[in-house]
Amino acid sequence: MAGDRRWATILQEIAIAAAAPIMAFFIMRNLLARMDPEAATKSEAEKKASAASARLSSIFASSPDHDLDEDDDDYEQKMEWEKRKENLVLTPYEQTIAMEVVAPWEIPVSFDDIGGLDDIIEELREAVIYPLTMPHLYSATSSLLSAPSGVLLYGPPGCGKTMLAKALAHESGACFINLHISTLTEKWYGDSNKLVSAVFSLARKLQPSIVFIDEIDAVLGQRRSGEHEASGMVKAEFMTQWDGLTSSNSLGESQRICVLGATNRIQDIDEAILRRLPKKFPVSLPSASQRRSIFSLTLKNTRLSPHFDFGVLVKISAGMSGSDIKEACRDAAMVPVREYIREAKARGANMKGVKAQDVRGLHTDDFFGRKGGALQMRREPEVDEAWEDTKASPETMSESDDDPKTTDFHDPAITIHNIKAYPFSNEQCISIPHSRHISSAQAKTRSTMADCHYQDVHIGAAWISMIEPSPGHERSFNRWYANDHFYSGGMCLPGIFAGRRWVATKALRQLRYANTEDMRDYGCYLHTNLFAAHLVDEVNTALSKTLQELGGKGRMYGDAIFRRHIYTAITPYQGVVYSDSAAEGPLDVHALDYPFKGVVLEIIDAGSAETRPQLVGWLKDIFVPLKINQSSTMTICLIFTHADLPEMIKSPRLPGKLQMGDQRIVLLWFLEKEPRECWTEFEGHAGLVNESDLGDVVLIAPFIPTVSGTDRYVDELR
Repeated sequence: MAGDRRWATILQEIAIAAAAPIMAFFIMRNLLARMDPEAATKSEAEKKASAASARLSSIFASSPDHDLDEDDDDYEQKMEWEKRKENLVLTPYEQTIAMEVVAPWEIPVSFDDIGGLDDIIEELREAVIYPLTMPHLYSATSSLLSAPSGVLLYGPPGCGKTMLAKALAHESGACFINLHISTLTEKWYGDSNKLVSAVFSLARKLQPSIVFIDEIDAVLGQRRSGEHEASGMVKAEFMTQWDGLTSSNSLGESQRICVLGATNRIQDIDEAILRRLPKKFPVSLPSASQRRSIFSLTLKNTRLSPHFDFGVLVKISAGMSGSDIKEACRDAAMVPVREYIREAKARGANMKGVKAQDVRGLHTDDFFGRKGGALQMRREPEVDEAWEDTKASPETMSESDDDPKTTDFHDPAITIHNIKAYPFSNEQCISIPHSRHISSAQAKTRSTMADCHYQDVHIGAAWISMIEPSPGHERSFNRWYANDHFYSGGMCLPGIFAGRRWVATKALRQLRYANTEDMRDYGCYLHTNLFAAHLVDEVNTALSKTLQELGGKGRMYGDAIFRRHIYTAITPYQGVVYSDSAAEGPLDVHALDYPFKGVVLEIIDAGSAETRPQLVGWLKDIFVPLKINQSSTMTICLIFTHADLPEMIKSPRLPGKLQMGDQRIVLLWFLEKEPRECWTEFEGHAGLVNESDLGDVVLIAPFIPTVSGTDRYVDELR
């Protein structure tokens, strides 16, 4: 008995002796862990690693690769996913990026869900999807046939760029890394670079993969000397890693990785980044056939009236993006539901018993039912009551009016309430917009001023001249010729009450749309002068006399080597369109005096002289109001028609080809921002005009203001 107790005591002492250091170890570890300043960081890292592993595990687990026949078309691809699941090991930075990974079968968007972009979809299939999914077929044909290292989708907002990116990942079966700016932003120096490196290393482990960067201009914009060092380092790391995308793996096969970017500000992306995006697809505003396809696709599951007319919607939705059309359909679909709810409430019906078949089908008129809706805004506005108060609108005024000038009052403080185009009449001298309200008191004041022989100023025409100085003559052109052209030939003439000179640097000329080489590559300077309506004839006479005097003094610079007139004309004024944002801005007569940041010259040719009035009406009533709106940077658009220069002004000393024609129309768009910052607003102009079957766009050219007689911007012309 005593022996048993002794052995029990010995065993107890041994257990205590063995347990003591173990307990001490755990106690010390716990104490040290509490004292560790990086304990929270390590804990967060462990949670992140666990979340990343769970995320990728869920992706692999959700892969429909279970219970598949070997004859299944996707069998090899999904077996490849299974192998990756077993061998995948992630670094801490890759774990952060892994939270942005989306499996292709989890993306609920396919090409069938996108309407109107069939051409782009087919190109994406051939250039991206097939090389990613069938690399052996392409590499066996040629070493050049591999998936591009980068694809860029660019165009106005709401046209389907992001949907295309999602559908591309879904259809290709590629792993989709939806990269956000916030994911790459870290407070510690160098961590952002490591995250960028992790993006590409993870993409290689998950290939075929697509790295999608929405609004890529915000991440990889142009590098500038004043930007933060960290931002420049991130861009440099991105480009360094990106260059390795076309390298081969250990088997000599091209890596199946593609960087996909989307932007509506392509001009802000760094040139080195653009070089790494060899495939660029413009996603512009939809054409008529594309809009019909979008309407049909959006409303495919919606009950429609037997008399539903897609044609009306297609016609009135010109210039709307796919997103705009979807919202218009959503608004319209609510109309019959709203009607049914109101009727049911009125008769005290039980709303829980509502059946889908009880709601009527969608009518075409439902698209115009909601005040402020996208299509409601496009209907012709009702007669303005404030204008009716004056009893003298341009439509009702005639030459027999006792005092047609009584309604011709300009007040800079007058508010604009809606978008509308305004006609100009030489006989009536009317230039008041409908939505620039004048009160009875203002009309009375204007009448009193007219009785005192007050002469109001109205635009009658413009002298528009686009000139190209010959290489090597830029400074002399600015110092001498421009002064004579602008002042002696323009501002000193009677009746010319405003003028401004504009310049197009090399960077701006690269943005141009033109159907001729001359207009696309040449025409650095633009001279614009406005004529008073009642003095147009006097201006022509004085201009001829001035040119003769300058020629007699040897100052006409007739040598064609010195400069060329790319376009020069005196253009009669047809009217103006204001935007809502111009409520406190200048009137048409002040357009050249107001400090606008830029102007865009747009030249359009009608099919014939007979159809030009119809095209002018379409531009004033539909096209320009469509483009110039409250969210636009375009504030004013002046509309002119081309007229041949008078015979007395035509001179053999005036070199260059002067485009003549009675089909031409000239638009001047005035911008609140520099053209490079808002050029996407002009994308699709040519397509919309050409689609109207009324004319074709000849030129869309941006300019910025400059001063005559100075050398500013000379070094940026070539």
